Amino acid sequence: ALDREARDQYVLVVKATDHGIPTRSGTSTVLIEVEDINDSAPYFLQYIHTATVSESMERGSWIINISAVDQDLNSLLDFSITTVVATDLQGNHIVNGMDYMDWFGVDRYWGGLFVNSTLNREKAEVVQLTIGVEDLASDVPQRARSGR
Repeated sequence: ALDREARDQYVLVVKATDHGIPTRSGTSTVLIEVEDINDSAPYFLQYIHTATVSESMERGSWIINISAVDQDLNSLLDFSITTVVATDLQGNHIVNGMDYMDWFGVDRYWGGLFVNSTLNREKAEVVQLTIGVEDLASDVPQRARSGR
């Protein structure tokens, strides 16, 4: 099977020979370029990222870049935060008071994680985000998720 991500072109030398006496032949070189179909899912270059932020960081401050790639040509990656889990100062999971849910944002097209609103360590000491990436250029949804 042809797969552009494995090999994007082939060079063939075709030889034609007649059955005459003497035998005569000729050659021609054929370049075959394999067109791409959107058959590869995006993936993260690093599965887990860790960052420490100060609660005094201002809104819009960049934290870390989350990188993903798609081997298909003309892919259009779209990053999003898919889940948020937080723990308080005692290490308990926070289930009530979802004030921390919008603390962080991710740039849709570049994967940059940033501070989205005022941080408060007393409300949530550790916030774990799961980042998703989807190839919008694909007819079939192709997604990947980061670790927390």
